[in-house]
Amino acid sequence: MKDKLSFAAKLEDIYSPYFDITKNININGITPNFQAELHVKNEKYFLLPSATLWSAQTHEYVYVLTQNFDSLDEFKSTRDTLLYYAMDKINPSKEHMYTYITIVLISDFINSEIEKEIRRFKKYKSFLFSFHGWMHFRMIALDIEKNKIIYNPMGKDLKDTVSSLL
Repeated sequence: MKDKLSFAAKLEDIYSPYFDITKNININGITPNFQAELHVKNEKYFLLPSATLWSAQTHEYVYVLTQNFDSLDEFKSTRDTLLYYAMDKINPSKEHMYTYITIVLISDFINSEIEKEIRRFKKYKSFLFSFHGWMHFRMIALDIEKNKIIYNPMGKDLKDTVSSLL
């Protein structure tokens, strides 16, 4: 049987070629195993870079937690703390296209209350009627005891990545 830390290490190996990994961070008392950030800027210009025709920036912030939660309130508090911490990093502008905020939870056991909350929780925010981009929240959880993957509607995209760990 694998443990939470080995799953987190495998995820770090998956993210590290493309993302900037930060370890040993403390976010208002929450210590994720690691934070992964990806920032991409695409642009098209005419002859010279100073003659930019268009530009688009995309960002992703991923927080990997190996934690067991005793209550739904503790889970919600942790989720909201990480979500709003990442939202503070978003800088909407005419070049900002979108930002994904992702939480990956690896837990020995996830009770039915928390599972229900993960499945139903959605967070979307548009900036200036989407002219300055938007933000989506994604969450996926791995219940080691049940060998089960739980995700919210936007987190479905991550199912293949996490299922490769099993």
